[in-house]
Amino acid sequence: MHLPLSIRQLANALHGTVRLGQLPPFDGLATTAKRVVFTPCAAQPGTLFWDLPTFPSASMYFPEEAFLRGATGVISPRRIEPWAGRYAIQVTDLSRAEKVACQLARYQLFHSAASASALQASR
Repeated sequence: MHLPLSIRQLANALHGTVRLGQLPPFDGLATTAKRVVFTPCAAQPGTLFWDLPTFPSASMYFPEEAFLRGATGVISPRRIEPWAGRYAIQVTDLSRAEKVACQLARYQLFHSAASASALQASR
């Protein structure tokens, strides 16, 4: 399942600055992520890691760990240099970013629950 927003749309919604890696993602600014994760250990290929500094155990190395685990992108209040084929969105308004994060988490939860109920109904 893809998120409803591309990199460009998400950056606009967050009033953020996009940085693409040396080799930008294949679809460029039209790239979408499979899902959003809030801890680097949950990052997998195709995910978008949201680096929230309000997270209790936040570390300055979380974005790099997320890239190492395969995350396609990172959203952070800090300037992150994305790896080749990846992207980073730097946000300055954390309260706005957290509201968007909550909306995306609700979207994911709703669609994963709908998928599970559809799978049970087909059995």
